[in-house]
Amino acid sequence: MKRAVASVLFICLSLAGKAQVTLGYRLGYGTYSMQSVSEYQESILKACGFPAKIVEKFPAYFNQRFYIGNSKQQNINKLYLGYETTGGRINVSDYSGKWMFDMILNGYQGGFRIDVPGRHSERVEFHPYIDVGITSTVMKLEQYLEVGPQNLKDSYTFIANEVSFQPGITVMVKFKWIEAGCYAGYETGVSTAFHEKGNSNAKLGISANQLTKPQWAGIRAGIEISYRFKKRVKS
Repeated sequence: MKRAVASVLFICLSLAGKAQVTLGYRLGYGTYSMQSVSEYQESILKACGFPAKIVEKFPAYFNQRFYIGNSKQQNINKLYLGYETTGGRINVSDYSGKWMFDMILNGYQGGFRIDVPGRHSERVEFHPYIDVGITSTVMKLEQYLEVGPQNLKDSYTFIANEVSFQPGITVMVKFKWIEAGCYAGYETGVSTAFHEKGNSNAKLGISANQLTKPQWAGIRAGIEISYRFKKRVKS
């Protein structure tokens, strides 16, 4: 993923040397399917041997993306870097002690946007889009056990990669060099199974036939703002 991010940054810097560069930022809210990860969480609950319960089950949460592109180009005219997160927790506590099992997922994204021509007026523009990219998910499994004065804490890190697609629509209002508006879309994708960090052969799953994978599929909606740099005039 580091190589992919470095490649995107290199292309972004190349675009920055051209005319009419646009920088954009999205702050959104998303739902996340995480069906496979939820099934793994439930299997841990059944196997733990404690009268525990699930208190967090991968809820909807905020996400964000940064864009850079050439506003004079059509179709594939922006590159992006993004971030999204969610998590789950199993918990039990009483007078004798406490046990927690956390699953924290962070998704790091990079890709490009395809803008589809839509309707526009002098001030308002409405058009469909599709973001295509790679989401590298880092999941930390953290366990904490406390019995009387004794406590134990350990953690494991797992990684998975996903090819993601997000079709949607945007409505933008133009204010000279600044545009602001909102967007709505749906993200889906195809992911590999989680493997332990540093050991791609150590897969995570309920069984060899039921491996665990991230599923960031869900609704995306939020606000967007972009700034278009003025074209430099050669003297």
